[in-house]
Amino acid sequence: MVILPYMVGTYPWGVVSDRYGRKVVLIVGYALTSVFMILFGFSSSFAWSIVWRTAMGLANGVLSTAKAQMAEVCAPEHLSRGYSIMTVGWSLGMILAPSIGGYLARPALQYPGLFAADSFFGVWPYALPTLVGGILGLLVCAFMYWCLPETLPNPTPIPGLTWLQDIGKDGRTRLTAQKEDAAAAAAATADPKAKDADTGAVKSVDDRPLTFLELISTRTALIVCLLYFCTSAVDVAFLEAAILWARLPRPEGGLALESADFGFISSVCGAINLAYQLVLFPSFERRFGALTVYRVGTLVPIAVHILYPRVPQLVPGLVDTVWGSRIVLLVLQVVFEINATNSFTSVFVMVSNATLTKDRGAMNGLGQAFASLSRIIAPIVTGSLFSLSLYSTSEPFDYHLIFYVMSLLALVTGGLTLMLDSSINAPLGDGKDGDDEKVDADDD
Repeated sequence: MVILPYMVGTYPWGVVSDRYGRKVVLIVGYALTSVFMILFGFSSSFAWSIVWRTAMGLANGVLSTAKAQMAEVCAPEHLSRGYSIMTVGWSLGMILAPSIGGYLARPALQYPGLFAADSFFGVWPYALPTLVGGILGLLVCAFMYWCLPETLPNPTPIPGLTWLQDIGKDGRTRLTAQKEDAAAAAAATADPKAKDADTGAVKSVDDRPLTFLELISTRTALIVCLLYFCTSAVDVAFLEAAILWARLPRPEGGLALESADFGFISSVCGAINLAYQLVLFPSFERRFGALTVYRVGTLVPIAVHILYPRVPQLVPGLVDTVWGSRIVLLVLQVVFEINATNSFTSVFVMVSNATLTKDRGAMNGLGQAFASLSRIIAPIVTGSLFSLSLYSTSEPFDYHLIFYVMSLLALVTGGLTLMLDSSINAPLGDGKDGDDEKVDADDD
């Protein structure tokens, strides 16, 4: 219930961040999400749970805005590392949060010695995990207020909320004031006879933000959003199809694996991918560029798609045991996940590079909306195709069908990249020195 409203809300939040600043959107969006999370724990009916989950999705424009701000915090050569760290944080949250929530949910049932059945948390069995999560979110909002600078140059002041926008009494944000004061000091000590090479020709830059139709009709922006959609769709489809196939009985072509087997594969694969993302990926992206790394991450997994359902025929003796099956699938899964890292993190970079700073929040919101749409469609299509394939016993219309479809989609995605050139590896110029828009670490 969160994905659909999130898809609807993420672009408007991006537009708001382009006009009023990143900081206010992050704080307000995260605070609203935290409050709605707490209220979700006190849902008295299924209908109310839908209401609060929908509100959480609509209020959460944090991820797309954070991606936009990351592109303003990091110099271009370090942007891939910044997105890698962001993705690692997201992944750790996805691993730890469900476990913590499971331990805190229904405390009166799990810990009867601490919580009576007629106590507050006995009456509201899911209030404890949502209270913990919501309070933690509000603490994060306080941390952002005190420590996070506004990175958008000259955001439009909101009457009564300039204190959330990091705007001082002089109408400037902290970082803008630091840059302008430093530039003024440098100009005061410069040789008055020196001529500024840029003063002879002033470039005309349209500061008006692009509308939705203007943005989506921009060729580069649309292609990059389609790449994001396809990458997300292939990722979701493979993870679902891999589990559905591996759980099939051996006489039906599967490996009859259980949940514990998938837990082992996912845990080991996650640890290897974590190391790759932090240590190796940023170096590869800096050397070869986001576009090339994305192409590799998109096309190499086609081999995994083809080999995965053929494991019993390729290594029949090795997969006769549970551990043999685990090891073979782990190798294939690691190859897939590492290349998924290549694809996702590279497309994050290309999304931020596809527009000027004035439209970066909207662009990240639009890309996130495309990805959310794929996460709605892909599971439905994957499950339906796999179910239909069980009625056939001849390749390619048997359980191989969904893997062929994923391979075809990956090929189409690779073909789309031919419509881009290496300029997507660098930020789109703003008619000014791009380095001036990056936040130097020493400014803090």
